[in-house]
Amino acid sequence: MTEEYEVLVEELESKLQGSKVETGKTVFYGSSSFRLWESVNSDLADDQIINLAFGGSTMEACQHYFERIVLPYAPSKMVIYAGDNDIGNGSTPEEILESFTKLYHKIRANFNDIPLTFLSIKPSPSRWDQVEKIKKTNRLIKHFISADIHCKYIDIFEPMLDENKKVKKELFIEDGLHMNAAGYAIWSQVMTDSI
Repeated sequence: MTEEYEVLVEELESKLQGSKVETGKTVFYGSSSFRLWESVNSDLADDQIINLAFGGSTMEACQHYFERIVLPYAPSKMVIYAGDNDIGNGSTPEEILESFTKLYHKIRANFNDIPLTFLSIKPSPSRWDQVEKIKKTNRLIKHFISADIHCKYIDIFEPMLDENKKVKKELFIEDGLHMNAAGYAIWSQVMTDSI
């Protein structure tokens, strides 16, 4: 992993420092779409969520840092959002699936059959030219986890499209990648009672 990821992971560790490591909670793990969701506990009416996402994270980085970040928290549930940045970095859907598979096996080896939810990769204006790769990655991961009755796939891709099947630009901040409150409101609506 690059020095850039090390800095981001250290930022997360610094943020968590001083707070008690609470086990048996629901861990949200992945990239900045989760990291920036500061109101996740109130939005989902769930005070058992611990947000362990780190900015810029790829699926590959998530599996690489799993032992360091997630393992101490021994979650009772996990929700994953990653893959977005892998696509931005030029990874293929098959490579992203391979990274997810490694992460999945680490979760199962350490936490047995805890409920595991994968939140589909979102559409975004800044990566609309990659939309077919996003769709394929979502399909591959959905198919992979369908064999595990303790896994759930939540589709947030379709709810973020308009009637013409184009991404709703009004759900995003100026960078066209990260969401505003309206985007998170859709996520909340889709995810409530589903995780």
